[in-house]
Amino acid sequence: MELDPREPFPLLLKFISTGRDLPIQVHPHDAYTLENGLPMVGRDKICYILKVKTGGRLYLGFREKIDEKTIKKAVAGGSLHHLMNSIPLKKGELYTIPAGRIHAVGKGITFIEIQRHSDLTFRLFNWNSKTKKGNDVDYQIEEALKADRAVLIPSATMLIPL
Repeated sequence: MELDPREPFPLLLKFISTGRDLPIQVHPHDAYTLENGLPMVGRDKICYILKVKTGGRLYLGFREKIDEKTIKKAVAGGSLHHLMNSIPLKKGELYTIPAGRIHAVGKGITFIEIQRHSDLTFRLFNWNSKTKKGNDVDYQIEEALKADRAVLIPSATMLIPL
């Protein structure tokens, strides 16, 4: 494969240490970006867990079949994470998070994230946090629900043991 030096490298590598729960979000898949005329590809990623403080977890997809009305009500009430698979993490685990899967990484986790180079993210909930100016955080709930491939079906945990 020959790379064009004018284009961004197709992968992005991040070292992340979470001091708080990260937003519940979804990165759209390629079909969604093409259907909606968006300029980027979807974002698949893997996370390799380096360190976990007590209680550190990954929220990945929903525990059971769920409809959009229930999701919107949970977002408004600040309880969306209670509907999601809550996976306790351990050092040395590797998780895949496919594009189109609602997810969030909890606080107290240090991990390496390898992903496709894309900035597309739709946020559903940010733990009632505010912007630097004290305003409510903007959410893209409608877009997130359209981009989530698993909104109406249960999600399977995707653990890849090393």
